[in-house]
Amino acid sequence: MPGLVREASSRIEDVLVGDVSLGLVHELFFETQDALQNAMVSSHGQEAGKILQEIAGGALSLMIAEHKEDSIENLLKYRAQVKNG
Repeated sequence: MPGLVREASSRIEDVLVGDVSLGLVHELFFETQDALQNAMVSSHGQEAGKILQEIAGGALSLMIAEHKEDSIENLLKYRAQVKNG
C-alpha cells in the first residue's frame, strides 16, 4: 500500500479485563493521517481490504488509532514523582 511505513501482527493470548473477543490485531503504520487516507482509497488499499475480509470471513473491524509509545525509563520517572509526592 502506498505510504505504508511498517506493519505488525499480534495474536491475542488472553483478555485480562473486559468483555472483548479478539484473536488478532494487525497494525498498519503511516507517517500522517493523509498518507493513511490515501492508502485506503488506493487500488492496492482497496484490494488489501477485500482480501482481509475474505480471510476473516467478514468478521474484520477496521479502526484508526493514534499510536503512542513510551520508554520504561520515562515511565519510572513518573513513578518516582508519585512516591516522593
